[in-house]
Amino acid sequence: MSFNNAKKVLKAGCCFILTLCLLTLLPGLLWAEAGQLAAKLKITEQATGLHVQAEQVPLTSVMKHLAVASGISLHYLSGLANPLVTGDCDAAELNKLLSCLLKSPVNTVARYTAQGRAAEVWLLDINGVEQGLAGGPLVNIGPMEGDSFEAGEDLLELAQSKDPLQRSQAIANMAVSGIKDLPLAKKILERALGDDNPEIRAKAVGSLSKVDGANARPQLLQMLTDKDTSVRLSTVVAAYDDPVILERAQGDSDEQVRMLAEISLNKLNNPHKN
Repeated sequence: MSFNNAKKVLKAGCCFILTLCLLTLLPGLLWAEAGQLAAKLKITEQATGLHVQAEQVPLTSVMKHLAVASGISLHYLSGLANPLVTGDCDAAELNKLLSCLLKSPVNTVARYTAQGRAAEVWLLDINGVEQGLAGGPLVNIGPMEGDSFEAGEDLLELAQSKDPLQRSQAIANMAVSGIKDLPLAKKILERALGDDNPEIRAKAVGSLSKVDGANARPQLLQMLTDKDTSVRLSTVVAAYDDPVILERAQGDSDEQVRMLAEISLNKLNNPHKN
């Protein structure tokens, strides 16, 4: 074999060995990178609240994990900005936690339980910047990710359960389930608007607006007179694209309801304003 041929054989052998080594190492490198990505968001529970460590994580992903960790339903409008979040923060209240992570004030409203604990939080905007509400549906992040009800007779039956928890969960899920018997669904939801439990009335408002669409305006207008602030707040959220209801809600006795109605109406009237 000539010297040149020997060099070619040696070079080919080295390339083969290098390729083999890369193929062997590549899965490990990819695994390590995936591990690094997964480690960029860490949420731990402390006596003072939640501690969040994040590095370049999309806001929507942070909110999804916060909902699970806190047990609080989080809502935001699909037109909302989705910046990458980097920070090391701890706080007892979600609005303060988000403000710390975003390094900017956030505008939120919350619905509280009878015990004074936040049950739902709506993220309206960041640092007062409107994000184009018109045409942007509400995105709901439940605290029990993965839990679901089957659509159909089972769901409608649970929505009439004597157990308040079952009734509440089923009524909430009616908003996203493909129910075929719409007349019965609307009847159940309209009945739920008069439930003794304000939690159920609040969820019924949201589901009725999805199930019955534009026809739900009379019921929603009526719910603006509900004695419970959380129900009126849920009504404004459900009517984010209805100027008649939003204008009526601007005269509410509660500041949070008025604020949400005003912001929603401004966004509806200025869809291209950012």
